[in-house]
Amino acid sequence: MEHGAVERKRDYRPWRGRRTTTAVAGSPDGKYTLAYEAALLALTQQDATLANLRNRATGLFTVAAFITSFSSAIGLISEERSLSTGVVVGLVVAMAVIGVCAMVVLWPDDDWRFGPSPALLLKASGDEPSIRHRATLGMITASEKNERTLKRRANWYRAGVVVLLVETMLVVAGALAVRQGR
Repeated sequence: MEHGAVERKRDYRPWRGRRTTTAVAGSPDGKYTLAYEAALLALTQQDATLANLRNRATGLFTVAAFITSFSSAIGLISEERSLSTGVVVGLVVAMAVIGVCAMVVLWPDDDWRFGPSPALLLKASGDEPSIRHRATLGMITASEKNERTLKRRANWYRAGVVVLLVETMLVVAGALAVRQGR
């Protein structure tokens, strides 16, 4: 081992929640190990990002439903002093659009990839560096596909947030109009 080189081995063990060392830095298979771990980490981070985005979409829908309920619970929609038909239609449309945006984010994705299949890794032929290389290439491809899915779902979430803002403005404008007797 060269001066300054660090011997380390890494073995990802998610069930223990920690990493231990497995590859020797500077060895030929060291770059495969680094690439493999980087690709696996990218997939893990994407999974966390998707879960976070789904939690936000659930919150978005909840807030939209609360705003809609609030607008009727405080008496804005009543026979004596009701919201204009345009505002009511706007609220219903906004709620429907927010629901669609949230569903797109929440809908399961059959093509989402979390990492290599342990069963397929065990069945793979070849030496460990070549198996690790192929698995890494597969994870890179999966990561690129997952990234496109994340961006598309994030855009749907953003659209839902914009419509939530419109819904909120409709409720405020409707409440002011009802209060002023218009």
